[in-house]
Amino acid sequence: MQYRLIIEDKFKIADAYWISPIGKIISISRRHIDAIFDDPKIYGYTEQEIRDLYKKYNEKIGQEGKTRERLIVDLIKRGWIRIRNYSRKGYWVMNINRLNKKAKDYTQNFAKLLLKNNGNKYDIIVIETFSGSKSYSVEDLSNDILFYNEGVNMSKYKFMDLLKEAKSDYEIYHDTYGSAIDEVENYADKNGYTVEENEFSNNYMDAFTKPKKGKTYRTTLTLYKKDKKQKKALHSQIYNRGTDRNTFELNMYIN
Repeated sequence: MQYRLIIEDKFKIADAYWISPIGKIISISRRHIDAIFDDPKIYGYTEQEIRDLYKKYNEKIGQEGKTRERLIVDLIKRGWIRIRNYSRKGYWVMNINRLNKKAKDYTQNFAKLLLKNNGNKYDIIVIETFSGSKSYSVEDLSNDILFYNEGVNMSKYKFMDLLKEAKSDYEIYHDTYGSAIDEVENYADKNGYTVEENEFSNNYMDAFTKPKKGKTYRTTLTLYKKDKKQKKALHSQIYNRGTDRNTFELNMYIN
């Protein structure tokens, strides 16, 4: 069967989407599970099947639990792509069964659609499959990087971890570079980690690390708990917008 990306005439950047196995983009205004329950036929279910599944797991309709996990994983295994936008953190998560040619085409075209609608080309998109995860910028994905590059291997997520909402928060825009790098250290602290002072200084305090107008500085910091090195790391990027106020745009995440 020939597949193609079906683009909605009035596409807008939203908090979440489903992309169907034939490429139809469905904007989600609430949770992905709500979309399934609101119109189960689109996703290949009946309302009774969903109710029976909630009953099987002894959960209330709409509850965040085993039923939700079962339904979402089942859809992804059947070729659906789940997308969540963590806009205040500057990154997206795409849950995909396998990164085959069709999935690559849908992902690339989705990134192009974001750029066409004034999305931030420096935002990070984490592509999560059952075998691992990879990370790219929106701009890179809009080009052919998936077709000639294996991507950046990240720490091993448990697949369902990426189905959870992000809980931490931080300030994205800063008038000074010093304020942005202070926020990086604060973010680690708020999440229960510490960073090694020398590594932090080497990554941020050198004059050459401060990005010039239109440029981005990216780095990764080792995280510690009680002086013990952790498997997770703090990934950050600081973009110089070249504006008089809110000059530096900070995006970061821990994985």
